Amino acid sequence: MIRERLIALRERRALLVSRAEHQREGVVALLQRAEVAMYWFDRARAFGQKLRANPLWVAAGIAVLVALRPRKVFKVLATGFSLWRGWRSVRASFERYVPRQAPARTRA
Repeated sequence: MIRERLIALRERRALLVSRAEHQREGVVALLQRAEVAMYWFDRARAFGQKLRANPLWVAAGIAVLVALRPRKVFKVLATGFSLWRGWRSVRASFERYVPRQAPARTRA
């Protein structure tokens, strides 16, 4: 009786270990996909910070657009404004559900 119970427990443990291994593999795959997405997010954020630090580049880009295609400038600016508003909305939602991490405290 005890032996049958031990055998059943071993089988159950083997099943659970197998299931846990499968779940770990799934988490690793998910984290790898998230890492790729975060890489592109970080690159876009760095580009945005460069533009924010050098507003002359933005002004020069707009001047080039106006010089080359004055009829399409309004459409491009409207699209850019829409994207900017969408980004602000996404960022606000993200910050609402994912709080920022508190800075690490240093001991004095």
